[in-house]
Amino acid sequence: MTEEDLLYFKDFFLSYVEKFRSNDETIQKNIMLKKHHTLRVLENISIISKNLQLDENSDLLAKTIAIFHDIGRFYQFEKYKTFSDAQSENHAELGIKVLESAEVLSRLSKEEKTIILKAVQYHNMFKIPSNEESKYILFCKLIRDADKIDIYKVLTDYYGELDLDLNPAIEHNLPNIEHYSPIIIDDILNSRNSNSKLLRTRYDMRLLTLTWIFDINYKISIDLIKNRDFINKTLKVLPTNEDMTKVKVALYSYMENF
Repeated sequence: MTEEDLLYFKDFFLSYVEKFRSNDETIQKNIMLKKHHTLRVLENISIISKNLQLDENSDLLAKTIAIFHDIGRFYQFEKYKTFSDAQSENHAELGIKVLESAEVLSRLSKEEKTIILKAVQYHNMFKIPSNEESKYILFCKLIRDADKIDIYKVLTDYYGELDLDLNPAIEHNLPNIEHYSPIIIDDILNSRNSNSKLLRTRYDMRLLTLTWIFDINYKISIDLIKNRDFINKTLKVLPTNEDMTKVKVALYSYMENF
């Protein structure tokens, strides 16, 4: 793979997103949300790749995965008006359909194409399949970290504007009630990643994102999350009580000892 290939893929992505431009303010806002998310994930994966000192071809593949990891989101939102896979379709599978239909990866080798498609397929799974070949796992870990880091940014930026603008697409249309699931608290206190099937309220959603820290793979990723204060910003939009005090201690202890 070459730098020319990467530029071609980025141009394809930007042109593809333009097809979803809308006069509907809500649609356009969320299309742009995912466009800018993708470009920041590309920045994140570049930082992680440099830190890990990946070879040039692996670096280019990682960047391509970042560009295409969420390409299914645009059709998803246009059709369903939500980013919730549970309420629509699996956006990773939608993305693979887009890539294969457009044959955009045809300029790459079969192995390079497989690496990209597997990473896109697995980027939003609860866990990377344990029986997957090790040569693919690196790229799956890279995109999962880079993606989570920016989702933290998107969410915490949104939390800072909650009084100004409520976006049901970000909140997955969950009810805004002052209740959270004790099982998610228990997961955090035991360093476990929670399953999205547990989500019942917006507090659950916010707590679940905190459990993602236990699925982060690289020290550089933990450092980026700490330095950008994402955990503390999320805790600020959760209740002030004994449970949350324990949650904060558990999360910061985990990051310090990573």
